[in-house]
Amino acid sequence: MLKISSGNIYGILRRFFKKINAPYRLSVTNEETMAEALSIHLTKKSVYILLSTLIVLMFLLLSSLFLFTPLRFYIPGANDNVSRTKLMQLQHVSDSLVKINIAREQYINNLISISNGHISGKQDSSMLSEKQIELAAQQNLNKIDHASKYDYLKSLNQDSVNTDSAPVKEPNQKKKKVKKKN
Repeated sequence: MLKISSGNIYGILRRFFKKINAPYRLSVTNEETMAEALSIHLTKKSVYILLSTLIVLMFLLLSSLFLFTPLRFYIPGANDNVSRTKLMQLQHVSDSLVKINIAREQYINNLISISNGHISGKQDSSMLSEKQIELAAQQNLNKIDHASKYDYLKSLNQDSVNTDSAPVKEPNQKKKKVKKKN
């Protein structure tokens, strides 16, 4: 069994650093001429440093590739909330477009069926009398905004000035009473 003491640890570390700093030579020779093409003097420490540097550089290169290019979207769980909100907005827009498309298809199908003479639903078969038509016109006239009615009459008056004819007045105009609130 190996006893650990301060002198023993010192010896182990000394032998380790001696071995790691031991020089080696890597030579590449040409097989046909047996001439040395390349000769490199290495130590275990320099090989270790070279390999660790290459590994770190590869890690940095790959991580920058994934972080700063669109490849980051292919990493599961790496999507940020911005893309999720965009996805939700796009889903909402697509749903509304589907609803609009369905409504347009129904409208077009109804137009086609009406043009072919196939009318579905209730049909208004009762004829209105002349009194009912006049009553409906009077009710519609009462619903007209008075400001727009005034603009309409004013335009009629201007037209009559231009055409040298008398202004046309509507027969059943009612004045509204303005109530003051206390």
